Amino acid sequence: MGTKRNCVVDIDTGKASCFGTYRELVATVTGGAVSDAPADARTALSSDSFRAKMESLSKSAVAATPESGNADNRPHSTAGSGLQATAPTKIIIETAYDGVNYDGGSVSFASSTGPCSISQGFELADLRSVSRGADSNWDNRINSFVTFGQCVAQHYTEPKFPSSKGGLLPWTNKMSAKELDGFIGGNPFRDSISSVRWKYRPTDKEALLACDNKTATRCTNNVESSTVDTPNRSIAVSNANCTDIPQQMSVEWEKTEESTVSTGGELTFTFGSDVNFLVFKGTFEASYMQSWGLAWTNSTTFRVNTAQQVSPKSLGMMYYGPKIETVHGTATVDIHGMILHIPYTAKRALETQASIIWTERKLTAAELSNPNLCGTTGITSHRLI
Repeated sequence: MGTKRNCVVDIDTGKASCFGTYRELVATVTGGAVSDAPADARTALSSDSFRAKMESLSKSAVAATPESGNADNRPHSTAGSGLQATAPTKIIIETAYDGVNYDGGSVSFASSTGPCSISQGFELADLRSVSRGADSNWDNRINSFVTFGQCVAQHYTEPKFPSSKGGLLPWTNKMSAKELDGFIGGNPFRDSISSVRWKYRPTDKEALLACDNKTATRCTNNVESSTVDTPNRSIAVSNANCTDIPQQMSVEWEKTEESTVSTGGELTFTFGSDVNFLVFKGTFEASYMQSWGLAWTNSTTFRVNTAQQVSPKSLGMMYYGPKIETVHGTATVDIHGMILHIPYTAKRALETQASIIWTERKLTAAELSNPNLCGTTGITSHRLI
């Protein structure tokens, strides 16, 4: 297949072209709007910042209706809107892989009239008709895929969208070969996709609210990994001793760190907020407990009540930084046959692993003559968090 293993199909024209890296492909397709994508398509899948940029680009685009008169086998938009595009940037609506786990060669599908909207979808009636000119034929080759541009996709094992039960996959935004194999009635789907349709998908917020108001058929959560990050410390308290003798200075403060969840830039909320997405929280907390045997906390409060001895003409500083646990997982929402996989990152401060460091340095001549720093008594304390 050569070195150019990242191809793109323009849904508007059917033209295919290939690139040496996924970064080069994305930069070219988006007109430079996203120029720092990961070099390979597999890494891009797990990059929160890349997904956030792609979704932000989709939101900034305005859908346009292509000219009518498409031939049966020509890829075309199914839009009903008469809006005109305000920018030439193409929107990538799917990246598919020939590897079984989002790896190997990739083909992306893009349109200048994207993204998907309530009134606009897209379709490719026959992958054979758009593969010419690419590295190789992508008919009967897709083994995993992920969508962008506020789209979900339905993949078919035959051209022109057969309606037989064994010939199509559910509407979804992400699926691997493990799930593709025997999805319905034991029918194999590896290396067998020949036509694709895309349509608008609910936002992450809409999907999670569907769990809360019970309009979703099924809501599950899978915690996949947990790491503890080295804390980023900042100055919490500074104690200035401008006198000629050591001073014992009291330090008392309290700070609450809220636990948060982010879904790739589209949605961020705290576990302690009014909008809790209760079903998401419940399934997440149960999955976390099952995986790690620990209870998740909505917030963590750190309290310090101590004293610091500060040397003469010195500034004592207390640096504070809790260790942060970062959890990656996927929430899956089934809305009457539309299956949405929502990757997320949850973070919380670990109560027993706060990092507090005391340091001090000599005050400069300018600082010693500064009344705001030394005050009338020669000692001051400033809380900075």
